[in-house]
Amino acid sequence: MQADPAHRKDGAMAVARFLLRREGVTGLWRGVAPAVVGGTVYGAVVLSVYSGAYAACNSMSALAEPIPGTGGMRASVVLAGLASGGARSIIETPLACIKVRQQTGSDWRVERRAGGSLVLHSVRQIRALYQGSVPTLYRSCTMLGTFFVLNDYCARHLPALHSMTVLGPFVKGGVCASLGWVAAWPFEVVKNRVQADTSGAYANTSVHQMLRTLVREEGVRGLFRGILPGLCKSFVSNGAAMIALSCAQRHLTHAQGAGGSGSGSGSGSSSSS
Repeated sequence: MQADPAHRKDGAMAVARFLLRREGVTGLWRGVAPAVVGGTVYGAVVLSVYSGAYAACNSMSALAEPIPGTGGMRASVVLAGLASGGARSIIETPLACIKVRQQTGSDWRVERRAGGSLVLHSVRQIRALYQGSVPTLYRSCTMLGTFFVLNDYCARHLPALHSMTVLGPFVKGGVCASLGWVAAWPFEVVKNRVQADTSGAYANTSVHQMLRTLVREEGVRGLFRGILPGLCKSFVSNGAAMIALSCAQRHLTHAQGAGGSGSGSGSGSSSSS
């Protein structure tokens, strides 16, 4: 819906029917391999970077104190969320580029020039895979920054929800992630269009120029193209991920022995995640 010009005006169900008619059920899973690999790798990296950055920032009193007029939002949470977004974008960009090219029927591999060296070819290939790195960075930082800030609000202001074993993490993860995606979705649309482009049409176009062009040509709705299937995916996948994370944290804390240090670690980890 976002990247293929042939489906720019189609709804989600129309695109699904088209794929089923043309490619069968397997067409709905085109590009799944890089998505699974990427989700596994950067999912772990995001939480690790966030936890490390949060601990480093929270050790500074100026960053650990609530920002006045924000309902308790802390700079340590915001900065850690931005750091995790940056880390995710570095890993995700080439994998997302491969996924988008596979889903739009394009080849992500750069053709090797006759007589060209392997080193130069490898450099060209890496540059091609990092096409769309800027909108990916904007999207990841916006989405994860929003997610971690909202997650931190939930941990402090909704203790009853936070204490629920399954429903709490699912709702918290699903809702916070979905709101993060809503905030970042315009950058997601830009990212996918840039990565699907094989003609170089967007080579010298900035993210902000593309956003203005989207609004001019398609209206504000163009900035949120494909958001409904995106939110369906986000709510379920992130809610399930938070359940798995919460269960793993409780299991590890219990295995280490629920002592004073274990309780402190569990509380901080739960807030951070």
